[in-house]
Amino acid sequence: MTWRALVILSVLCGLLPRAHAASYDDLAAWAKRDKASSHQFIIDLSKCTSAKEVALALRASATRQHKLTSDLIELVHGHPDLRYVPELGLTNEGFRKWAEEHPEAAAKRAAIPQALKIAEDVRGYTASLQNDPDSAASVRTLARWRDDPDVIVASRELRAVLDDNEKRLISVFR
Repeated sequence: MTWRALVILSVLCGLLPRAHAASYDDLAAWAKRDKASSHQFIIDLSKCTSAKEVALALRASATRQHKLTSDLIELVHGHPDLRYVPELGLTNEGFRKWAEEHPEAAAKRAAIPQALKIAEDVRGYTASLQNDPDSAASVRTLARWRDDPDVIVASRELRAVLDDNEKRLISVFR
């Protein structure tokens, strides 16, 4: 190998770790949007003063959740290693089932610590929202209007979107 080829190879090898680290920038951007959507849902509900506003907030959340899931599916298609990070979108039960079906996952997951860190950050943020001051207000708002027919329908629509998202994600994470 010539000196010049060795220098070029060294430069290329030096760029590889940075290129791989940067490969999850799109996942980090998705995670930021996901966290913002979760927070927006709490804010929207906490500010509702009528059943109609609650129904609108539920429907807006359903729309955001569908879009976020579609974006995550695109990311998984672009980064096949993300199939081993199903906690990005699956419920705890969905993740448990996935883990049972994928005993080989531990080794694959060990190779993608940055993606796992992003997933952990998203889940931690979502869990922390229960301590958000607006969270208590949003719970009170939902409780106040839960028997309204429009809120019942909007709640069912949101549940249907979330269930469909889970099915779509399970098929992608296989």
